[in-house]
Amino acid sequence: MKTILILIILSFFVTESQGQITRPPLFDTCSYLQPLEGEWRNVNGLDTIKIYLRFHRSFNSDPETYDATLDCLWGWIEYKHGNNVIMSDYANRFVTLPFDMTDLPDDDVSSIILWPTWGCENPIPMLSGGIEDIVLCRQNKNITATINTSGTQMTWKLVQPPAVVGVGCEGYTLPTEFVLTKQ
Repeated sequence: MKTILILIILSFFVTESQGQITRPPLFDTCSYLQPLEGEWRNVNGLDTIKIYLRFHRSFNSDPETYDATLDCLWGWIEYKHGNNVIMSDYANRFVTLPFDMTDLPDDDVSSIILWPTWGCENPIPMLSGGIEDIVLCRQNKNITATINTSGTQMTWKLVQPPAVVGVGCEGYTLPTEFVLTKQ
């Protein structure tokens, strides 16, 4: 009886480990994101929003979950009122990005990350993602960016997730909606 129990337990572990090894990797790449790379700008009176987007193919190799290859846009922002910088991580826009997402450093590499909302289409009609509000409690805001067909303008809409309401970090440093033009 004891031998049968040990064989059942061993067969469970062998089956479980084989299941993890044979799990297919996630592979979601989109070369149509590359034309969106570069500087984007919005000027409204004294306010200037400058965003730099970089295409990045991210890898995640985690033997406990799955391997993944994902294309996305990483971004950096500078928000100014006149000559006063309100929020900026723009100086980091040329930092070396990690090959493997498990190698991501503890400090913030970028404040923005975007990916196609409906899969890889040409042209990309919409992006989703998030932005870290560097000024306001480093809270994350959700982004929905609609792109015109020529790929020269993006309309950004920011929404604060409901989880942060009531913790003293409500609100936005950036406008909740603005149009960026490719430079």
